This record gives sequence, structure tokens and C-alpha cells, in this order.
Amino acid sequence: IENAGNSVIVVLKDVSTGVTVSIKTVAGSVGTASVAIGTVVTVIADASGHAIMASGKVIAFIPNEIGKSLIYSKKAAERGARS
Repeated sequence: IENAGNSVIVVLKDVSTGVTVSIKTVAGSVGTASVAIGTVVTVIADASGHAIMASGKVIAFIPNEIGKSLIYSKKAAERGARS
């Protein structure tokens, strides 16, 4: 776990394969999940993406193409209307 301003970078490593993944998330979400070295992290696949969970709480959500199409941002919509 590394601090990066108002966010935290959580580095996940699969012990059996050696694969490493880094996830940048809001500092508060990791703090409430009590993520520490050795914490078991679960990845749940859904039709709209993957939820990363630690200590029973979602610490990150990585949307796939379907999930990205469902995300609505008022700022992005306003920018598109001005173009």
C-alpha cells in the first residue's frame, strides 16, 4: 500500500503465479476496509466489470465496456453538448 496524495495505490500479488496488479483508489475506501499486507482480496466478476473486495467491502470497481457505457458523468455530457 502506497500513499499518492488523496488516493492510495494497492499492489496485489498472486503468490502462486507471481502476477502483480496495482489499483489506485480513494484513500478513505481502503482505510475503512483495513487493507494491510497479507489481507485476502477477492475479485468478483460481473456483467459490467470486476469488483475488488477486501474485508467484505468493495475497494475498487473496474468497469468493462458494458460498465463504461453505463457510467454517466454530468460534466462529460455537458462537454459533449458544447462541442
